[in-house]
Amino acid sequence: MSGPASGRYIISPAFLKQPSPGVGTQPLVGTSVKPVVFDPELQVWTVDQFEPGKYRITQDGWFNEDDGGILVVKADTPPGQVWLIRLFAENIYVIEQDSPLIPKLVWTLNSPQPESRVTVRPPEELFPFQQWVFRLAPPQE
Repeated sequence: MSGPASGRYIISPAFLKQPSPGVGTQPLVGTSVKPVVFDPELQVWTVDQFEPGKYRITQDGWFNEDDGGILVVKADTPPGQVWLIRLFAENIYVIEQDSPLIPKLVWTLNSPQPESRVTVRPPEELFPFQQWVFRLAPPQE
């Protein structure tokens, strides 16, 4: 299996001691685009595998995609960006843009400071800031 099973997850940077906070979105009012940032609050993502290794990642019905090198979620943009999630090491994954371009762009978080943005950049020997942990989210009540 290349990536996680479909489900609800907290996506955390692997370079932090686990379990750690993850990435989420800022609550912006009056906009249809929200950047994806490191967030000390635990935010849940829906990860849907629709082909082996190919996923769509959403949050509360918002579809995520690369917007000029910044990872964002957008309302009203189905079906959303296709991502390849591949196993890098035990329980550690790399999230790559599904594109014919080489190298594939990957999710990158350079800092665990609150509200640091997740960018989509070329891999840099897959440094730890480009590695992710998917933790199952608690069941919905």
